[in-house]
Order: sequence, then C-alpha cells, then structure tokens
Amino acid sequence: MGRIFYALLLLLLVTAPALAANMPKRLSDIPIYPGAVRDPEREQLHWDYLGYLSDDVIFHDVRAYRIENTYVDDAAHFYLEFFQPALGWPDTDPYSLEPGESLGPWYDLGFWETTRIFQDQYELDTLIQDGKWIRQAFAQRPQWEEGKWLSAMSFYWEMVNDDYELLSFSLHLTDLGYDSLEKIDYKTTEIFIEMTVTELPDWEDWDDIDIDWEAIWNRDWDDDWDD
Repeated sequence: MGRIFYALLLLLLVTAPALAANMPKRLSDIPIYPGAVRDPEREQLHWDYLGYLSDDVIFHDVRAYRIENTYVDDAAHFYLEFFQPALGWPDTDPYSLEPGESLGPWYDLGFWETTRIFQDQYELDTLIQDGKWIRQAFAQRPQWEEGKWLSAMSFYWEMVNDDYELLSFSLHLTDLGYDSLEKIDYKTTEIFIEMTVTELPDWEDWDDIDIDWEAIWNRDWDDDWDD
C-alpha cells in the first residue's frame, strides 16, 4: 500500500503544473544581473517591429539591458540559480491551466556553430570572416560544455491569475558576439525580458451554444464535392 501511495504521489508531482518558488508575477519582480544597464534603444526597436498583437492580448511590455565585460555564461549561471528551471519545453498546454496554476520555469539554450564561424569566409578575394582569429578569441572564452560555447539562453514561465488571464514571461540572454575583421570580442551580453497578459476564452460559454456540427460538416463536405 505504501509503495502505491508514493508511486501515485510521484506521478502527481511529475504531471501536475509546477509551482516554482522563484516565479515572478511582474516585470519588477525579476532580478537584474548586477551591473546591467537599461537599453532604451533596444526596447524601442522591439516596439518599432512588433507588428500585430491579437485581440485577446490585454497587456504587453518589455525590458532590455546590456551587460558590458561579461560573457553570457555568467548571466546564465545567475538566472539558472535564481529560477531553478527545467531544461526543455513542458508537455502541458498553458491554456489548460486553472486560476492559481502555473508552468515552469523552463529553459532552452543555443551554441555557436563553430564548424562555420571557425572557417575563413571570402567574398570574391575579400576576407569577410577571419575564422582563425575567431578560433583564437574563443579559446579565451569559457566553454559551456566540452567544445561548445554558449550563444544564448532563454527562460520561460506562465501562470493564470484569478481573473482567468494567462501571464506569459520570457527572459532571453544573448551573446552580442564579435567583429573578426576589427579583431574585437565584444564580451557583452543582452538581457531581454518580455511579459504578455492574454485573456483566456471562457470555454463554459461554448456549452451554452447550440451548434449542429454535423449539419455544418455535411454542408461543407457537399460544397467541396460540388466544387
């Protein structure tokens, strides 16, 4: 009996939406890496190219920062320690969450494609990428894994509040790279934080709507057949 109880408990912990200790509910709750400086130009660039937001989005905001003289690895360790996230995307649909439930945090990461950037590249007879210099510069950088250099890391978490609104957060860390021709390794990391609040559909209202789906299906099928 005891084994069955603990097995069921383990299954519940694995399948239920996670409620993490460090899950900020506002942008102001998210800690900023020490020494990071606000980047209003990067924020304005986001707004300039934002494009379309769906009608169910009731709030959207961003924050951008730069960290000089810091590789992305340092900031990554800082936020990994704070969020204690899981690697990879969860299987649960955030639209299935109930008020008070949450998902995450989880994270994914990206690496520099060294097989490409370590090669010299030419445009006709002009060197446009000095692969040898890039290899030397990366030899001075920390390796995230053996032979792998971190280029980016992103964190995500979501929750539903009492007003049945989905709060979606993301925090992106990006290595701003280098200039191989000018022989500059920028050693700079960008932090980009995004928050979106979406009004969730009230699926109970659909139960009150009398729709003859079979008739609609037959009508559409007949129309397609006639065409």
